[in-house]
Amino acid sequence: MNRPLHVSSLTPIDSRNYRSSRNSSVLSASVLSFAGDTCATLELNAPLESVQEFLQSSHSDRYLLGTDVYTKREDGLWDCHQPVIEFFGLSLRPVFVHRLDRESPSQVSINIVDARTDIVKNPESRTNKAAASILEASSFVGEGVVSAKPGATSGACELSVDLSLTLHIPLPRFMLIPPGFNSIGSAIVRRAGKSRTKELLKSLQRAYDKEWKTRSEPGSP
Repeated sequence: MNRPLHVSSLTPIDSRNYRSSRNSSVLSASVLSFAGDTCATLELNAPLESVQEFLQSSHSDRYLLGTDVYTKREDGLWDCHQPVIEFFGLSLRPVFVHRLDRESPSQVSINIVDARTDIVKNPESRTNKAAASILEASSFVGEGVVSAKPGATSGACELSVDLSLTLHIPLPRFMLIPPGFNSIGSAIVRRAGKSRTKELLKSLQRAYDKEWKTRSEPGSP
């Protein structure tokens, strides 16, 4: 039986050169940053060695990327389109550029080497256009580490994901910030982090059980 997933919360951590007043929505800031660390674990009813082989194989690439919409580039990096998020009339799609590093038999690192935020639905109001222009210039940095180790149950394996994610939003000085703008930034990071760790582990478990494990079973091709 799978162990429950545990996911920590994400909170905004930094606003450099920040200035605000109670009756004003004008900010003086160079970069607004939101960051958080997320972790999740589950137990697979599978030998550690078999899970290690799965993680080290190219067969696990698509599942480690955490999305069904991806493109492998000529330089070996991956363009990975995240699920669309709806906020204040805006349809936002974060796009991460990933590098997969297999550093040890029991560990794979998923590095965000570049990122952007695409506006899927064109904004109509002036307020939404202002928010869209800011978010299009935003960037993500971070790293996810998938690890396998012996599980608590004999013959089982514990699979874990540790994700560190930061959203940087460059802001012009003395720019009028639309209402609810801060919640947009924190919500993007929160949703990206929580959903990513949960779905990543679930997809790895499904792929191992349905595709990889059968290779070592009697009668498998």
